[in-house]
Amino acid sequence: MEKKEMKHLSPSKLSLMKDCQRCFWLAQRRNIKRPNGIFPSLPSGIDRIAKRYFDSFRAQQKLPPELQEIGGTLVPQYIIDRFRDWRRMRFNNGEFVFYGALDECLELDGKLCVVDFKTKGSAELGMSKSIYTDQLSLYNFLLMQNGHDVHNFGYVLLYSPSSIETKGEFRFDVTLVKIEIDSERAHALLK
Repeated sequence: MEKKEMKHLSPSKLSLMKDCQRCFWLAQRRNIKRPNGIFPSLPSGIDRIAKRYFDSFRAQQKLPPELQEIGGTLVPQYIIDRFRDWRRMRFNNGEFVFYGALDECLELDGKLCVVDFKTKGSAELGMSKSIYTDQLSLYNFLLMQNGHDVHNFGYVLLYSPSSIETKGEFRFDVTLVKIEIDSERAHALLK
């Protein structure tokens, strides 16, 4: 009997499915990948620095100013290290493996709340809000499947450039956007 190859899915792969079903099908069934464009390294760099910044507050057992209006506490370092590792944040239902990596996570009233960092040219979510809702819903799904109680909302922390100071230093506006999470949406995407 021939062993069926397990498919691996992630929020970005499911985003491709919504963007172009043919591209998704070709990637999953024929291993023909959509050509990659030029990968912008600036958002990755900002993500990396933001994680270090949040970890410095975690070490002091404080919330960064950007999240103080929400309250709660940052999850401990050993937990966020696990959540940030896509190899450890997985769900396997026998048909596919779904994986993802969180940027940040809060504990509020005994439940977890996803925080995702985004970098955009402006502080407006616009058409991206649907993509962010999908992504946060899928992260919530992963947390639930890994035994955690979660809130039905999450946050996007949006960094957008606002000005250049002397000596070429860029300033960014920071906008915190609450996103309602729909667990049915995550189930529907995975189906």
